[in-house]
Amino acid sequence: MPTTPLSIYLLKKGINADTSVLKLNNANSHKVELEGTTSVMHVQTPTSNPPAFAKLFTESNQLTDVDFGTNQSTGAVLELQHAGQTFFVAFGKGHTMLEKDYMVHDFGLRTALNLVDTKDIRGVDTASNKTKPLNARVQSGLSAEVSDFPIDIDEDLLSAIEGLSNDAGFGSRVSGRRRALKVNFKGKLVELPKLLNKAYKKYTTALPNEFKWVENIREVTDSTIISSLNCELVTLLQNYKMNGPSQNDNVYMIAPDVYDSDTVVGFSYGANSKQRSDILSLQRYLDKVVGEKGTLELDHLVTGYKVFAKDEDHITRHTWTGYECLYCELEKDGKHYELRAGFWYEINVDFVKEINAVMENIATYDVPLPDYDHDSEGAYNKYVAANDANIECLDTKNIYLGGGQSRFEFCDLVNKNNGFDNKTDLIHVKHYTSSATLSHLFSQGVVSAEIFRRSEEARQKLYSDHPGVMPLTDPAVAPNAGDYRIVYAIYDIDALPTKLPFFSKVNLKNAYYRLDLLGYKVALAHIDVHPNKRAQTKAKQAKNAKLPTAA
Repeated sequence: MPTTPLSIYLLKKGINADTSVLKLNNANSHKVELEGTTSVMHVQTPTSNPPAFAKLFTESNQLTDVDFGTNQSTGAVLELQHAGQTFFVAFGKGHTMLEKDYMVHDFGLRTALNLVDTKDIRGVDTASNKTKPLNARVQSGLSAEVSDFPIDIDEDLLSAIEGLSNDAGFGSRVSGRRRALKVNFKGKLVELPKLLNKAYKKYTTALPNEFKWVENIREVTDSTIISSLNCELVTLLQNYKMNGPSQNDNVYMIAPDVYDSDTVVGFSYGANSKQRSDILSLQRYLDKVVGEKGTLELDHLVTGYKVFAKDEDHITRHTWTGYECLYCELEKDGKHYELRAGFWYEINVDFVKEINAVMENIATYDVPLPDYDHDSEGAYNKYVAANDANIECLDTKNIYLGGGQSRFEFCDLVNKNNGFDNKTDLIHVKHYTSSATLSHLFSQGVVSAEIFRRSEEARQKLYSDHPGVMPLTDPAVAPNAGDYRIVYAIYDIDALPTKLPFFSKVNLKNAYYRLDLLGYKVALAHIDVHPNKRAQTKAKQAKNAKLPTAA
């Protein structure tokens, strides 16, 4: 029996009958007789075009389009109402006919999580909340469990999964990506309603234990809450446009999906624009919107102004709304929310409690550090060392390993005698500008501590380049981690750790656990910003707010 690839979508409940959930254009619609269903097949008119590479030769008149023939493409969607649900089954390029905002956001992923053999996973897509929000795809040619993949269940969002099926009715292999469930169907048309009904039951089933962590972060579906969060978002972006980024923003632009970086070389904020930025720029996007509209509203983000991922020839390879490209963390009414890929997520309250409980266990550094009243972190670190005989500055003094192939910064400051115990304090200093900078700080502390313990080469260069700074002098002797304290010193934040963004707390928790496992002590140090510096910063922001901005 032939195999038919199916991409299955589920329509959200409560969609008005007059709502256009399909982009039919010139498609032909045909009633399909299936017992117990109301079904219509929508078929696109086929198109024929020369292959994309033909232009390279036809432009120089070496060959003509006729020499290459044509590629024919078409698509179709089966609209099927059955057992109180409305399904859309896409064939070929039929998925482009769907208005996907009206489809259940997690139908494909959640159903696949209940269908995939947990010991035979072949690939996952994740969205990371580590040093920067990142999308990643990891695939395996062999049978693998979820624990075999580089997934951090505390920090990563699972956006897609692929593997062997635990139900033969869905074929040998299944995959789910957000809205779409993809299966290879080996059956007759009359059996399709039964398959769809089984898929819906799988969707409503509790997740296997191996995937319970996926529910730590869940989609917000209450329209009132979404509307309130969007209002907060627009206000935040308006302030961002007027005053520039601030430490409490935690808003960025990132691609909502994994894309081919060999093809996509830049991003534009107009369909026909020949200007590209190598990375997505929130500032340039806002300049475009406000420059043309004079203001910023939610409709501009959701429908009005899009982001275009383009190749070398300025051909658009992907199109997303500005809203889909926004990443944002918000705290509202005591709850934590995250906007990603056009959807708001609420962090599970038990997960929040778990993270906050760990924060309470992290010690506060007993040595007061001077107020920050400087033009840079480097200037501050030099000042601290110059005014305390027990502190040495190692900021920017990188250590090169493996013949110069890799490098790391050991720490910013070393306190050789803190006055209250016999430990050596390795201090990492950072200006709090965003959750990404803090995530980098926490990661840096872990990496440095691990290298210090395991690498004799690193210790040899540290001791020889900075004699007298560390208590040991023989690099062959592995240090006792319990004799050292890793200190994360942060300035321009109201309070530590309570005012850290949620995912920075998650990053810190993981760093704390890792350092504790290695045997190090860990502490947080809050650096106050001097009132003179605060006044200077406010005056600069006020001046910049009055300057005209480019469209």
